[in-house]
Amino acid sequence: AVACGAIVLAIGALSLLQHVVGAGFGIDQAFWINTHSPGSPYPGRISPGTSLALACTGVALLLMIRRAPTARSAAAVELLGFVVFALGGGGAAGYLLHVEIAYDWGTYSRMSPHTAASLALIGGGILALTWRRQDQEVAAIPLWVPAVLCFAVLLLDISTPRGLATAIAYIPLVFCSLWFARPYAPFVFATVATILASLAIFAKADVDVAPWVVMTNRALAIGAIWAVAFLIHWRRQSEAALLQTKVRLKAVVTHTVDGLITIDATGKVESFNPACERIFGYDAAEVVGRNIDVLMPEPHRSRHGGYLRRYLETGEARIIGTAGRELVAQRKDGTIFPIDLSIGAFELEDGRHFSGIVRDITARKEAEKANALLASIVESSGDAFVGQTLDGAIIYWNAAAERLFGFSAEHAARQRADFIVPADCADDERMILAKVRAGETVENFETETLCCHGVRRHVSLTVSPIKDAKGAVVAVSKVARDIADRKDAESELLRHAMALERSNRDLDDFAYIASHDLKEPLRGLSNNAKFLRDDHGDKLGPDGLRRIDRIRYLAVRMEQLIDDLLYFSRLGRQDLAVRRTDLNAVVAEIAADLEAASSRNRASLCVPHALPEIVCDKPRVTEAFRNLITNAIKYNDSSNKI
Repeated sequence: AVACGAIVLAIGALSLLQHVVGAGFGIDQAFWINTHSPGSPYPGRISPGTSLALACTGVALLLMIRRAPTARSAAAVELLGFVVFALGGGGAAGYLLHVEIAYDWGTYSRMSPHTAASLALIGGGILALTWRRQDQEVAAIPLWVPAVLCFAVLLLDISTPRGLATAIAYIPLVFCSLWFARPYAPFVFATVATILASLAIFAKADVDVAPWVVMTNRALAIGAIWAVAFLIHWRRQSEAALLQTKVRLKAVVTHTVDGLITIDATGKVESFNPACERIFGYDAAEVVGRNIDVLMPEPHRSRHGGYLRRYLETGEARIIGTAGRELVAQRKDGTIFPIDLSIGAFELEDGRHFSGIVRDITARKEAEKANALLASIVESSGDAFVGQTLDGAIIYWNAAAERLFGFSAEHAARQRADFIVPADCADDERMILAKVRAGETVENFETETLCCHGVRRHVSLTVSPIKDAKGAVVAVSKVARDIADRKDAESELLRHAMALERSNRDLDDFAYIASHDLKEPLRGLSNNAKFLRDDHGDKLGPDGLRRIDRIRYLAVRMEQLIDDLLYFSRLGRQDLAVRRTDLNAVVAEIAADLEAASSRNRASLCVPHALPEIVCDKPRVTEAFRNLITNAIKYNDSSNKI
């Protein structure tokens, strides 16, 4: 395709150049010999019109084979198609109307009828293919209209003497571009008219007119053609800009989240955008043409007509011209809701009109109510709330903070947040802020803070990040709770614990000394009773020996009671020795210790089932079992003690 287009372009361009410069390049007999014009100085040379048409066809072919044609290349192909179509059609029309100058431009060669018809078809094919490859509609009028006009003007131009300014007749051809969709259409028609007007000057019959007059007339006519083309292009650009503005405005009105309403001077709705449909629940067709008061609850509905008449009569504006006025409106279902309303007035040819921008602020009002409630809770809280930016500027300081720290909110707002942080707590503050910047929350961190007059106070801090809608940390919230009373109570409790510990140590020392001092005479008493029995037992008799044994038993029992007292005095202060314990071993150990007591009381210890292993404090559990078994032996009155 490229080769074919290049060959056609070369043949047409070289042939046309031969006519222009009046020389031969040796291509006339390269492919054919013209046997019908033996008297021609250049036999075989094609006519100037055919050369120009072939050159335009070659360029058009080269442009049309591009894979991704641009708007400029499409315009160029369209222009070239018009030129080829005009040259071929003009020649064919000349043969039909016997206008020789249409196909014979005063040279030694002329365009043949079949060549003219073929060129007209080729030009028409180029135009049809160009228009088919473009999406939008080419023209609002049939395409044969400018073609016929082009032929008519060309025939008129070439059939009149050179002295007449008939080139001005091409201006109606340029006006045809008004019905073409392409923005460059005026320049296409102006270019076609310029080419035809320029070539036609050489095809006109010679008259006795000065050449400068002919050229001046032709230049003025071409200038007028291009002036009209530029005026049409400017007008179309203005119309396109206006249309674009209308489209853009319509898109804004259609897709805006705010409701847009326009009414006339009587209050009738003229426009009602989709946002209004969503806000009020009406379709636009249900509202347009009705009075705007259908969107108002009472008493505003009854009063609106009077407001509007008073404004039109006096110019006194109460709402008109204001922005962001909060009112209430009524939906189709009767729901009354808050709105933000801005109203403006504008003048058109038919009178005064009004526009309104409506925004549903139900969510905002609910959020404001929730924020007010939260602010009230925070302000009345007993804990101090402090808000600060990431760089340390204080942005909130509630009444509890004023009471805790002793500084007013106005004073705190002029300080950095670390003005209440003691120097020795600065590292803790930096650590907390680093965690908060990372999105973490620090809870119940106990530290000290500086209050008015340099007083230090114990507080418990909960520090949280404040994030924006994207989740980025933008500020810091601190909640400080005064724990001075708790710290004082803890100190008092610690003092009591230390005093109790000292008392327990004193008690331990007393119990140890008391047990040692009490045991000493008991041992002496028991030993002396034993010596008395051993040395004088034969003299005491049975009753005396019984009493001596009783003394020794009571002495041993007293010593055991003293040991138990010492043990119990220490039992409540020992740490729990929790471990896995075999209860069978515990009971067996107790049975061995109480064997003598069991024999004296004729009691026997029986464990009918194996006891489990449990996790417990072995000394305490052992003592519990010992007490149970001992009591069972002592206080069992049955004859068979089991």
